[in-house]
Amino acid sequence: MEVDDDQELINLPIGQAIIEPDQGNQNQEEEDEFLQNFQNLQFEENIQNLDSIEPDYFLNIENESRCVQFIKGTNLLGYRDKKYIIIQDIITKKIIFKRKLWAAYGVLAISNNSQYLAADGKDVIIHVWDLNNKEQKSIQLDGHSDQICSICFSYDNKYLFSGGKDGKLLMWDLQTFQHKNILRCENYIEHISARPLFLAVSSSDCYIKFLNLKNGKIAKTYQTNHQYVCLPYQNGHFYISGDQIGKLKLWTKNNKQIRCHKFPGFIWRLDVSQNYIIVPIFQTQQIFVLANVSFQILKKLKQKTDWTPTVSISDDQKIIAASDDNGLRVWNI
Repeated sequence: MEVDDDQELINLPIGQAIIEPDQGNQNQEEEDEFLQNFQNLQFEENIQNLDSIEPDYFLNIENESRCVQFIKGTNLLGYRDKKYIIIQDIITKKIIFKRKLWAAYGVLAISNNSQYLAADGKDVIIHVWDLNNKEQKSIQLDGHSDQICSICFSYDNKYLFSGGKDGKLLMWDLQTFQHKNILRCENYIEHISARPLFLAVSSSDCYIKFLNLKNGKIAKTYQTNHQYVCLPYQNGHFYISGDQIGKLKLWTKNNKQIRCHKFPGFIWRLDVSQNYIIVPIFQTQQIFVLANVSFQILKKLKQKTDWTPTVSISDDQKIIAASDDNGLRVWNI
């Protein structure tokens, strides 16, 4: 169900921009061409006939992993378990950054310019490290009153967004480390993701909101089947999303929703690269790899545990999956 919503953001006057974004290429012809091609695709594929691909190697860690993220343009991987934040060279296995931080929800984010790393702690405080100064202690951001469920950096690396069980979406200025409360939900915020012009915010009351970062207003609100994750796709012109009943969907920049695939379990955390879409399916020991643009299902990866908290894909097409058995699994695509 689509609901038009002109609701103002908290503490933000109408018309005031949250961020002055890079307009990028908003080419309507490109969107129209993509949608025309998309309508001709066949989505009902027999995923059961795909062979399960075993990992190429296993990276042993001290505790069960919660979150993983490759650092752009490098062989470095940031990850966390219930006790530590770690950056490790995935080729040499050398650990170059390690900090003790007991996890609550266990979220982690690395900025697009690889300067900042942010993570939540049991103290309901966000800890931010400047990776250009690894000896410096973390900067502590105190603004939430309950567990933090999702954090992400803005595309221009100037802001950090955080949301959690207190229903607040906070925007942190990475120069002053002060925050604004830009949205309040009746239920808790489960996931947020950013692109140049919009934030996508999904909450536990089965709604997803698109926040316009240019004019400071909610652009659209959708009722969903518990939308756990929504990520930028196609250089910010589109969004893909996964939900509790296993539907993978495409959203245009004008917020038109199109179903893509139906999977045998609910979709947890997605990742997207220039060539691939990575879709882990909860409680099935399966991770699917789809072709970007065509949405064709290419591969089925064999996970050894039922829970894949997060996945990440590197610039050189390595896929890594977190798990609850003290290890990270890596596939070379």
